[in-house]
Amino acid sequence: LGHVVKKCVGSVLRRRDYAHIEDMLAILVPHLSESLRTGRAGVDLLVYGKPGTGKSELARVLAADVGASAFEIASENEDGNLLDGERRLRALRASQSLMRPQQTLLIFDEAEDVFRESMTGLRSGAAQSHKAWMNRMLESNRIPVIWIANAIDDLDPAFVRRFDGVIELGVPPRAQRMRLIERYAGDMVSASDTHRLADCTGITPALLSRACSVVASARHQVHSARASGAVVRLIDSTLR
Repeated sequence: LGHVVKKCVGSVLRRRDYAHIEDMLAILVPHLSESLRTGRAGVDLLVYGKPGTGKSELARVLAADVGASAFEIASENEDGNLLDGERRLRALRASQSLMRPQQTLLIFDEAEDVFRESMTGLRSGAAQSHKAWMNRMLESNRIPVIWIANAIDDLDPAFVRRFDGVIELGVPPRAQRMRLIERYAGDMVSASDTHRLADCTGITPALLSRACSVVASARHQVHSARASGAVVRLIDSTLR
């Protein structure tokens, strides 16, 4: 399964970085932990929200929180070609059968590709085409699955009812954005620029991570006094 199931690297974020959804995490993390301990079947969580809000990182944070190894169902093969929904669902089914369920989590990112209807309405998504099988899997899978999607407009209510929990992940509130900037940027961004960036509701973890990594990469040629402005300029240009 090596070409379709990838072991996830650890997250740079921590549970405290998701304080804005702690009310949900306080319920679902103990549930996930107990389900892994007892071998409970049919455990599925759905995380959705705009791109860049930290959904994939959250899945890795959850895995770390419950002491599990996280594996992601790939969206492309070893040649870099995109895998369609049918093949990804087959990979998930094979993983459920062949991998050991103890302390293992599976992550299915870009789940909308599986659930989405065609624009013409002439062809159903892979999940809808195999609705009975999909319902059975959601109810009986041996290994817990965290499903991640940007949008769930095309998600059949029959599927939604079978998730143990549904988390909408939006842009973090200002206090959380301050913490994220400090985590990603460290001393790279000045205090004034930190406050300016935190005031922007368009700031997401992915955007911060990318801008800071670019400036850090070029830092040997960018004077440290200019690094803060460089981070701001990169983020400004992306948001524009």
